[in-house]
Amino acid sequence: MKTFLIRLTTTLSVLLGSITIANAQSSGGEAFVREAADEVINILTTADSRQEREDRFTRMLNERADLRRIGRFALGAEGRRVSKDDFETYQELLETLIIKVYANRLGDYSDEQIIIKGSQQKKRNVIIESEITFTTGREPISLDWWLIEQKNGGYKLFDIRVLGVWMAQEQRDTFTSVLKNNKGDFNALLGHLRDQVKQGLEENAKAETSG
Repeated sequence: MKTFLIRLTTTLSVLLGSITIANAQSSGGEAFVREAADEVINILTTADSRQEREDRFTRMLNERADLRRIGRFALGAEGRRVSKDDFETYQELLETLIIKVYANRLGDYSDEQIIIKGSQQKKRNVIIESEITFTTGREPISLDWWLIEQKNGGYKLFDIRVLGVWMAQEQRDTFTSVLKNNKGDFNALLGHLRDQVKQGLEENAKAETSG
């Protein structure tokens, strides 16, 4: 779980950088990625408080990412068995972890640039291929975006692949392991998420105090 969250923080942070389109004509999916990055930059540069940043980032993710689909996928087979109430609790914890904990760390990054190299589409699934480059001379990182085309012609973000690893799949593997190690007790997974949220908020508070 911790590895997934580190990847998530790093991936979200690259949206602070500028985006370069490698080919002259960008697809709808590529435009979606570029617009999402522009929106994140706007939030981070104009929000007057942490609460405003969280609120606006929440709205942005709800509009651009299929959070419930991601949450259901991350549960694997358990997603078909969990009660409605337990799922809603789980989904709320997962979104809190993303918004309150990790979105607040985005300001720590500033030297990244995303180069969009192209896209592949199979039915409604669109993979946007890109690469993160760094002004520090660090080796580029491959970054792919899995979008799902909606009936209205728009797109929703479903997953991100960093260095060959799909993050939602990695999260799913972690959740499966937690459930397996606790004999399928869903409360154990909820407890695991609560611990992650608490730990992240405490780390954020320490960072603010030291800063």
